[in-house]
Amino acid sequence: MVRLMTLVTALVIGLVLAAGLIVTATAGPAAAAAVQCETWTSGTVRRGPAGHTRCTGLTIAQEHRVAVACVENNGHRYSRYGPWRWNHEVSTVSCAEYSSLVGIWVGVKG
Repeated sequence: MVRLMTLVTALVIGLVLAAGLIVTATAGPAAAAAVQCETWTSGTVRRGPAGHTRCTGLTIAQEHRVAVACVENNGHRYSRYGPWRWNHEVSTVSCAEYSSLVGIWVGVKG
């Protein structure tokens, strides 16, 4: 009886491991499809510099947006966030007038 329980336990563990390998094998190619985003800036300090991003490779459930770090001429730092956009669309946000854009990054959700 002990031998039978050991065999059943080994079989269950083997099935669980095999299922994990199958899930990993099917999830691998989907995970390999990388999201690629490009960022760029425009504008001047006087008019408020802007940050832009466009992403490709997003799934139907994913969105992206641009975020910028700005600094006013008195040294105050702040962040601004653009609107969430779908695949191939551009997200844009500007710093306030007379601020400098000191950082730009992309957020992806979904």
